[in-house]
Amino acid sequence: MLEIFNLKFTYQNLLEETVLLINRQQKMISQVPIISIKSLLSKGVDRRKTVQQIHTTMQNIGFFYIVDHGVEESLVQSMFNYSKIFFSLPLEEKEKINMKNVGKQLRGYYPGELTSGYPDRKEGLYLGKEYQLDHPGVKKGWITFGQNQWLQNEQLNGFKQVYHQYIQ
Repeated sequence: MLEIFNLKFTYQNLLEETVLLINRQQKMISQVPIISIKSLLSKGVDRRKTVQQIHTTMQNIGFFYIVDHGVEESLVQSMFNYSKIFFSLPLEEKEKINMKNVGKQLRGYYPGELTSGYPDRKEGLYLGKEYQLDHPGVKKGWITFGQNQWLQNEQLNGFKQVYHQYIQ
């Protein structure tokens, strides 16, 4: 499942979030950890070190930046560009594909949520592998099985194609 976020912070909100984070985790980092996943994409290479690095980073920090992933930079940039366009649209436009429209499929726009009981100051767009309506998982109502919701918006022409290329 791919999550695209648009974080909306003012300086005061950022300060409040940082204080909450420090109070909750009692630790601070000076930069986002960077992890190369080259070994995970190569055959005949010991992957345990990379897997352990990811595991430790997620337990201790909770997020990281991936490098050496093999996705062309132009494709990554296209995804960022479409994301900026999407999140710059008026709320009423984004709400047309609110994830509440599709229930357990968990696909589409959401204006925010609670994480560990604290309100997030972000909005997001959940996209995932698309499953046809006759797929057994869709028929049984499995969570995240179904189709993505796509806005019919001239500014987003090509987003669906770029997204499908990106997740290949």
